[in-house]
Amino acid sequence: MAPGLRAAALLSMTLLPSCAPTYVVHGTVVEEETQAPIPRATVRVLDSDIDIRTDSLGRFVLKGRSQSRCVVVQVLALDFGPTFRTLPLPRPSSAGVTIPLRAGWIPESRGLLLQECIPGDTVRVH
Repeated sequence: MAPGLRAAALLSMTLLPSCAPTYVVHGTVVEEETQAPIPRATVRVLDSDIDIRTDSLGRFVLKGRSQSRCVVVQVLALDFGPTFRTLPLPRPSSAGVTIPLRAGWIPESRGLLLQECIPGDTVRVH
């Protein structure tokens, strides 16, 4: 690769994250059956350093940058099985997402295959 092209490629890779569109996702984590809010649940955006906790009413706000048309989040809470959701981007600022958690747990040996940007608000498990 020519030195000028190499420098341009390196510069574009360095600037890409800061040039990516920003997103804001408002949501609530609830217990699946009762719809009661789950406080202090961890909401983590996969492939990023975004890792937040819900407030006392189960609410959260995710803010980040992504070139993708979606982000995959993992939600964890004590006494509940982990949940993965695909959130399409961009989201209307007034639109919130509700993520229900099911009581119980899933053995760590169970493998999860996440498919990128599946339409809707779910991730298929294989």
